[in-house]
Amino acid sequence: MTTALKYSVNVTAVGLLNDIGVETGWDFAVKCGLPLIEEDKGLALALGGITYGVSPLNLATAYSCFANGGYYIEPTTITKITDRDGNIIYEHSVEKTRVMSAETAYIMNTMLKETINSGTGRKGYIGRPAAGKTGTTQLPDAFGNRKGNKDSWWAGYTPDLVGIVWMGFDKDYSDDGSPQYMVNVYGGQYPVVIWKQVMRAALEDVPASDFEKPADSVSKSIKLIPLRKKRNRKMRNQRNLKILQDPTDPTDPTRSTDPTDPTDPTGRQIYGSDRSYGSNGPDGPEDPEDPEDPETTETSMRLLFIP
Repeated sequence: MTTALKYSVNVTAVGLLNDIGVETGWDFAVKCGLPLIEEDKGLALALGGITYGVSPLNLATAYSCFANGGYYIEPTTITKITDRDGNIIYEHSVEKTRVMSAETAYIMNTMLKETINSGTGRKGYIGRPAAGKTGTTQLPDAFGNRKGNKDSWWAGYTPDLVGIVWMGFDKDYSDDGSPQYMVNVYGGQYPVVIWKQVMRAALEDVPASDFEKPADSVSKSIKLIPLRKKRNRKMRNQRNLKILQDPTDPTDPTRSTDPTDPTDPTGRQIYGSDRSYGSNGPDGPEDPEDPEDPETTETSMRLLFIP
């Protein structure tokens, strides 16, 4: 599951939701603060296929449950109000609600760290323990055969700070009726780079720390397990054979030495649903603000960071 998660092999997420039950997954998401409705109870929920979508604040609240060791904390913008003499007029009282065990949160943090260490979010490495997940939304059916994406997301966090970056257009169509969408913009590209720059500045004076491991945590270490153990295993879809391989497994003779190399037939499909990256590979251009970069797209952008 760790390998599938860090490379955004989305079919695995759908399978897991099917195994645990849609009702269970829906209930958990609601407890973590996501604004779901009854109509969202379907397997599409595993990929963010919901009726009204979410805001950066919704996602920051949900991901903070992992960073907080399994507790939901209602977000607030005001922590304290004082008068001119420093007397406290109001001080917010933090209330915690347990939504998952500390052990579950730790396992999720460990898995999501791999997205930055060697997965689709590896451009988000900030020199300290951090975890996160990329996200890209396909175009609506009304856009026809156009190639592009509607939304690009990055949800990243450390034990101290959660940050969400969204890129996209507020409206599907401009005032003159032209469709608005992004081309060659993915969650593991510009959003990750933006998050990285903000997090480095925000945490500059904060000592680095790792996610706390519960005292009663499982004794078995969490490690990457190749999803395909034998090269000669017959599979109906040879493309899936490459998607499910573990490029970190040195015993796998078919692994890609450079999964971003479009000329490498063993690596082109390794990123699952996030595999259409254009000419720049999964991480995109080195400088998303380069005006000479033909793939730079003018879009709206929202950032939210919660300590």
